[in-house]
Amino acid sequence: MWTLLSRKILVLVVLFFSFLAGYCGGGSNKKSHEINVYCNQNNDLYQLLVSNGLQCRQFSEVATAISETNKNGILLILAKDYPSGKTVLPKDFYKTVKEKKLKVYLEFPDQLEADATGEIKPTEKERLVTTSDFFGNDLALMTIMDAGLFSYVDVPERTSHIRGASVAGFDKAVYGLDNTPNFPILFNEGQVLVSTTKLSDFNKSRYSPLSAWQKTIGSILSFISVEVEVEKMKWEPIVKPTYEASASLPENAYRLAVEKGAEWYIKSRFLIHPEWKDHWKAIDTLKLPVGPPMDLSLPSGDGSLGVLEGHYSYINPDGSQPYRYWLRADCVAETAMTFAMADNIKGNAQSRKITRNLMDFLFNTDVFKTPDSKNPKMSSYGLIGWAGTHPYRYYGDDNARVLLGSVLAAQYSGNGKWDKQILELILANFRTSGETGFRSNALNGWDIDEKTWQTLMKGQLVNPAPHFESWLWATYIWLYDKTGYKPLLEKAKRGIRITMDNYPDNWIWTNGIQQERARMILPLAWLVRAEDTAEHRKWLSTICDALLKNQVESGALREELGGE
Repeated sequence: MWTLLSRKILVLVVLFFSFLAGYCGGGSNKKSHEINVYCNQNNDLYQLLVSNGLQCRQFSEVATAISETNKNGILLILAKDYPSGKTVLPKDFYKTVKEKKLKVYLEFPDQLEADATGEIKPTEKERLVTTSDFFGNDLALMTIMDAGLFSYVDVPERTSHIRGASVAGFDKAVYGLDNTPNFPILFNEGQVLVSTTKLSDFNKSRYSPLSAWQKTIGSILSFISVEVEVEKMKWEPIVKPTYEASASLPENAYRLAVEKGAEWYIKSRFLIHPEWKDHWKAIDTLKLPVGPPMDLSLPSGDGSLGVLEGHYSYINPDGSQPYRYWLRADCVAETAMTFAMADNIKGNAQSRKITRNLMDFLFNTDVFKTPDSKNPKMSSYGLIGWAGTHPYRYYGDDNARVLLGSVLAAQYSGNGKWDKQILELILANFRTSGETGFRSNALNGWDIDEKTWQTLMKGQLVNPAPHFESWLWATYIWLYDKTGYKPLLEKAKRGIRITMDNYPDNWIWTNGIQQERARMILPLAWLVRAEDTAEHRKWLSTICDALLKNQVESGALREELGGE
């Protein structure tokens, strides 16, 4: 017979052991879900895990991270010395992983299970492409992701979830990978998920598109049994649009865009300053004058020494972008235009000064001039050279951009100081183009002076390439509008007519047919203003309608390739 006391004692014993079992079990469960991470403190993936409240232990040594990870535990070994140094693993790394049954994600390793990895290889135009069902329904096969100028360790060929390749396509590798060199990026090495590059610094390295990378990182974490809610698998991009896609623009959006655009030149140190002018000239000796980003602690110039061309489109592993250390005449004129617009909007003395200095640098120095282009007796007189390194090279589209920027800069600043030189530049291009209205993509000073402008004006060239030809026609019609000088209008009309007669099959396109169409709008709009005829309106409508057929919901115009 159980007494009441015996029953109470039994209940207490059961409760005690239940509590003990629960405590031990809970502690063990907690340990098994603890995430052990070898990384730098500021690693994006590590910070994402911590910000989501996950229990993480960070280690500075690989060997310590492995030994401190319990059996069946979770371990992330993230590249700390990327892109210059591989992740150095203990020789028994893969054996230990097997023995402890660890769930591991590993980046940029110096060895695989069978052998050492190969050399570190940098990339230029390669992107990442999904090549398996590892991501389930989240990412379709052949999805393209960008990782900037990434580096990777070379490994033998193997089945992979992600591969690196130079591919055609915007968000999908439309032609696949069969006919292009490609290499493994993400794959399974036994029970270890290996990346031959660094995927974990997805934010500071500015990987894109954002949604694809959120799914990629989520799948990697899921593989090693780290579950993060989809809504929490998000981060705030370092670089992003000013307004969300669904946002209504404020009334002052245009003014703000101009003001911020002008500030960007100053903050980015594009305006050359005497203190560092020799620095950029040293970089300019490179065949392709691309160098490291500017030191933003250096002072910004005032336009009197010109402006650098701008950022290079590639993105470095640290998220920065190279600079193009080049002086181009069209960039100087367009920058002057930007500051003149900023001054016109806000009345800013600094912007006014920079505008004046840039325009003087463009027209009143010898940077973009040769002795012949300054000599009224020579056929190249009045032309502006493409770049400080090529003052004798005269691209039609570059001279047109010099003119458009200069006209607007002069107009907004209310300064007629450069009117004579603007007039000379329009006429210099006018007289070196043929009877048909075409000038060719580019002319060289020695050819112009040898052939003479009189011979060039009689030329019968047909060059339906709006990228190079069309904006010069706009400047001719603009000057006709101001002067009534009929030959300006007639030459522009001949070039436009031939170009429209050859549309679209015989157009010569440079970067895409949509850009060529866009280039035609300005001369056609000025032609309608000068001679408002049904034919001229039809030409303008034809081009605008074709452009708008490729407009997407956001307002952007999708590019297209032209014919062969």
